[in-house]
Amino acid sequence: MPIGPEVVAYKVKKEDSLWNIVKTAGFPAKDWKKIYKARYNNKFADKLKQENRSPDKIFPGEIIYLPKYNSKAIMAHFQELQTLKKIVSNSTQKMNVIQKSLSDLKGMKDEKHATLSKKIDALTSEIDRIKTATAAGTGGPRGWTGPRDRWQKTWSRTYIRHSEGMYDMEREVGVLIKHKNNGVFVKAIKNVEKLAKAEQKNLNEAYSSLIEGEKLLKKMLKSPYK
Repeated sequence: MPIGPEVVAYKVKKEDSLWNIVKTAGFPAKDWKKIYKARYNNKFADKLKQENRSPDKIFPGEIIYLPKYNSKAIMAHFQELQTLKKIVSNSTQKMNVIQKSLSDLKGMKDEKHATLSKKIDALTSEIDRIKTATAAGTGGPRGWTGPRDRWQKTWSRTYIRHSEGMYDMEREVGVLIKHKNNGVFVKAIKNVEKLAKAEQKNLNEAYSSLIEGEKLLKKMLKSPYK
């Protein structure tokens, strides 16, 4: 089995010579001797010696091994790696900008949420106070000075709660909670997180391709004549 750099098998055709085979494969024609004497062609070279044939006497059907990568292929691959490096660099910069924007938005959202939460808590506390004060069996709302028995006859919880503004407060709390959960910052954060996810995927794919490409380049750079 051929050893050394990665190679491909070539089946000799009619009127082939090592010179034109090597040249067609993209290597300098003058290097045919180096390829012929390379370790991966030991078996082929030994066969020619046993049959007292010189390297210029090869026959159709015989197998000779050639390096898989010539200088043109190596250069093309190297250029692809440079492109990938730029993609990874640009994508990394985009991710940094996105993460910074995301952090800023979350900070603004937290600040806005804190303000909304205070309002909601204050309103909820007042609503609870009114509900407690107007619950069945209680005397009446805060500030009521009339006779208890008279009040109990005429008191309407719904009327008092309405007059105290409890229902308006409940509606306001509902609006504030909706705004808190679906506010402009929440929507913006969701959009930026979606963008970050897509960009991270692109970065991972490009980086993975770059790593694999660099591994391949190391193989390609092995001397084709050993």
